[in-house]
Amino acid sequence: EGLLQIFTAPFCHLSWAHLTANLTGWFILGAVTMLNGRRCYVMTCCFVAVVGGLLVVICGRNAIHAGASGVLFGLFAFQLTAVCFQPQIEWKSVVGLLVAAVVFGGMIFGVLPTDATVSWESHLFNIV
Repeated sequence: EGLLQIFTAPFCHLSWAHLTANLTGWFILGAVTMLNGRRCYVMTCCFVAVVGGLLVVICGRNAIHAGASGVLFGLFAFQLTAVCFQPQIEWKSVVGLLVAAVVFGGMIFGVLPTDATVSWESHLFNIV
């Protein structure tokens, strides 16, 4: 709860299925982000988690916001931005983004408030 949630939410999961889904996504999107280097991966994860988490604390519902899926949305947004704005297109990034898009194609709907048990705020604010 509060500011502590910024740092703890990505590591807290509400079930084994929740954890498994997030780990699967982290493995794929994390590997794709690592193509840009370890420093880029660490900086991106930290930036997304802190900024997105802060926005959830400020603007989100008074609810439990748990799980790493928000950070996954941020990693996906980073990859999309990197591919679109790289001065020279790196095909490994394009291929990685396409794999992530195929595997997680429906994830964009996670930013909509369609399920009261899903922190759509975390998904949306971590894209920013």
